[in-house]
Amino acid sequence: MSRLSNCSTTPTSYFASSEFVLKSVYLVTVITLPFIIYGFYCILKVTPKHLIGTKWVLLNIHIWTTVVVVIMNVLSIPFVFFPAASGVMLGYGENLGVPPLVLTYSIQSLLGVFISAGIALLENRQNLLDTKLKIRETWQRVFMNFLNCSVAFMAIIPLYFENINNEEMIENVLEVIPCPANEFFTSRVFFVSRKPLLMTILMGIKLFVYSPQIIFYNIHTWYHLVYAQGSKVSPETRKMQYRFFIGSFYQMSVPVALFLGPVLYIGYSINTGYYNQGSRQS
Repeated sequence: MSRLSNCSTTPTSYFASSEFVLKSVYLVTVITLPFIIYGFYCILKVTPKHLIGTKWVLLNIHIWTTVVVVIMNVLSIPFVFFPAASGVMLGYGENLGVPPLVLTYSIQSLLGVFISAGIALLENRQNLLDTKLKIRETWQRVFMNFLNCSVAFMAIIPLYFENINNEEMIENVLEVIPCPANEFFTSRVFFVSRKPLLMTILMGIKLFVYSPQIIFYNIHTWYHLVYAQGSKVSPETRKMQYRFFIGSFYQMSVPVALFLGPVLYIGYSINTGYYNQGSRQS
């Protein structure tokens, strides 16, 4: 308690407060909600009948995008204290009695599932091309999707087998961060891991699995539509495929870009010990 009293006299930025996080998340959610609803309408009602296969792939990634938004912006709203892998949950999940580590695991795994759905979308675009370099068997495509989703759920499991003593971790964190935000001194604080290297390795495993697929499908589709001359499809069909490819690329890249900054900061912070509560929340 004395540590909290001393820290309460230290000037803090509004951007480092839980109030800023809550208001920002609520604002983003309110702005995003109409676009999510409109996206469902376009996919279900506007998608041409001859693109029925693409329709369900688009719906799949849109559903997972919505699930991630609900988990992060409604149930969780994590207020974190890096470089320690710790934080408190500000969302409605706490009121419903959902353990913080369950919410944390859900966020980490569902972000991976979202990327898996994005890979499935890119693979669907590439599979429509007149090329030999594509997966032709349905069972193989299903297996690849299953493998990607399995990585999303299983790659982070080792983090949750650690035996963490909260009191000990709090003392260790206070040696690095003398005056974290006031929320750190409540009973709601939780810790995910005390092993930065393990967290980095597990993030690296996901990148190792997902990145080559994303790079291949994007580059191969783009090259085939722009430069390849041996295609049997008409110029109009090629133009339509190119437009769909660009649309698919942006549908995945915009959410990924939004998540990429925090993920890179997490990796940098936990491995270097850098701490700036304001920049982390902003």
